[in-house]
Amino acid sequence: MQARVVSLYGGSAVAFAAQNQVVAINVGEQDGIEPGHVLNLLTKGERIKDAEDRAMLKLPSESNGSAMVFRTFDRVSYALILDVRSTGVRVGDRLVTPE
Repeated sequence: MQARVVSLYGGSAVAFAAQNQVVAINVGEQDGIEPGHVLNLLTKGERIKDAEDRAMLKLPSESNGSAMVFRTFDRVSYALILDVRSTGVRVGDRLVTPE
């Protein structure tokens, strides 16, 4: 299962979500997601400039915590952030099934 954070609960002024906050994700019942599913949060890989040849590099995504789906609709669901390890959760971050 792969999903993306599409919205943070708290209005347009909120840039990051933290533990115990709610996010909307872009998968729903049609995609097989159910209340109680736990997903791993992955940060969006940053883009940095290489110091030597000035080329732009994309860093890999990193594990950043977990979230539990608690409400589902046909194409969208709400998830509660259970824990965040480093930075806050942003719109565009990915959620994947734990391995």
